[in-house]
Order: sequence, then C-alpha cells, then structure tokens
Amino acid sequence: YTKKIVKSFNSDPYFAFFWEASLTHDFFNYPSLGDDTYIKTIKKFYKDGLMNNTALIVMSDHGMRWGDFRQTYQGRIEGSLPFVFLILPKWWRKKYTMAFANLKRNAASLTTPYDLYETLLDLLDPEATEEDEIRRRTKVINAVEDEKLLPRGISWFLPIPDYRTCDLAGIP
Repeated sequence: YTKKIVKSFNSDPYFAFFWEASLTHDFFNYPSLGDDTYIKTIKKFYKDGLMNNTALIVMSDHGMRWGDFRQTYQGRIEGSLPFVFLILPKWWRKKYTMAFANLKRNAASLTTPYDLYETLLDLLDPEATEEDEIRRRTKVINAVEDEKLLPRGISWFLPIPDYRTCDLAGIP
C-alpha cells in the first residue's frame, strides 16, 4: 500500500501518514521481523528515484507499555522518549548545510513532538532553512535570557540548547 501511494504521488507535492502497529506494538522482539521488508522498501525508493523529493520520517509513539523490559531504566526512558529518524534527500543536505548540521547535532539533544511539528513547518517553507534565516532564528533562541521563555517547539534545523530539560521542553 505504501509503495503504491508513494509511486502514485511522486510527481505531486503530498503529505502521507502511514500507521503500522501490528508488527511492533505488543511483542518486544517482533520489530526485527520487519527489518528486511523496511530496508528493501527504502532501497527500492532510492533506486526508483522516489527519495529525491521525499523527507521520510520513521518514528514510534511510545516504548513498551508492559512487561519486564518496561521496568528497566531503558524501558522507562523509551516509554517517554520514543525513537524518530528523519531521512532527507541528498540534494537537500547539500543545499541547506547549516540546517542539516543542526539536525545532526540535535540527534543527541532532548527533542519533543513539538519540535517535530516545527520541523515539518520548516520543510513546507524552504526559506526557513536557508542559512541567513537559520542564523537569524538561532540568534533569537540564543537571546532568550530566561530559559523558561524558550519556545515550546524548536525546529530540528535550529540548534536546540544543551541546557534544555524535560521541564523546559514541556515534557511532564
């Protein structure tokens, strides 16, 4: 289904949201059963040139909700901070080098769905990721004197402050 949609709309701008939970939701080791399928699909998208104008986001909505793993430190972390991956076209990474450098830097930062929302807005407005605009917006964030006045959501294409905490990011 996903492959058909992506091929059908390849020449038109579109947003698609595919929810897949049956393989990953209830059993700790089941997600690995889909690894081959996912990698083959993504490689096929690259081979067919479909990734040239695609921002692909792969994410989870939460970690395990029950079982022994949930009681471990890692299980508690994953319950509140699920994974997310963003794959951007090679041309985009070269054209928007500062935004891409911030994205890579922020891979080790505390981020939230609010940040993802701001990132999606930036992807819809290419001017928002041009270097002059990234510099301007970075100055605004760096000029915040009271940490509690940081915006709730910060695009992944901007440097997310190292001092950001769960409280500052709106994470209960």
